[in-house]
Amino acid sequence: MQPVLTTTYVLALPAILASLVQSPFWERARDILNPATVAASGSKPWLYYSLHAFLVFSFNLLDIANLPKEISNYMIKMGARIPNIKPGRATTEYLAKEDCY
Repeated sequence: MQPVLTTTYVLALPAILASLVQSPFWERARDILNPATVAASGSKPWLYYSLHAFLVFSFNLLDIANLPKEISNYMIKMGARIPNIKPGRATTEYLAKEDCY
């Protein structure tokens, strides 16, 4: 998962729903979350950018939280090791158990 793309898709969802459903609620949400119409809609521009930064950070944390196997494989490719832990499955289990990545 790429956090920036996922955030962009999530923030574009109200615009997609507004065009499909034609609901005043989704049209208002589209206007609030559209950086081009933020000033015209009366909302503050910091709302869009704060929400964008928060979602990128959140999706990044979710992405990292599911990576013990990928981190283990990357460490093997680099030739890195955790002292007293065998490379491979043992490293993956250690990273998942210790939650130290």
